[in-house]
Amino acid sequence: MKQQGEIQFLIAYDHPQRHPEFYQVDAHFDLYHLTREASTRLTQSFAADFAKLQEKDSSQRN
Repeated sequence: MKQQGEIQFLIAYDHPQRHPEFYQVDAHFDLYHLTREASTRLTQSFAADFAKLQEKDSSQRN
């Protein structure tokens, strides 16, 4: 959808090579859920990436 232009901004962590810290065995509570520590790191990464997109979008509007 991003490549087709349907989504202007996309924050994705689905690439193990780019985000190996979220794909390591010790980062998972079970097969589908991150540990508290890993989920905290993911939330912090998402917040930082979201803030960067907000700044980028804001600067494009001015």
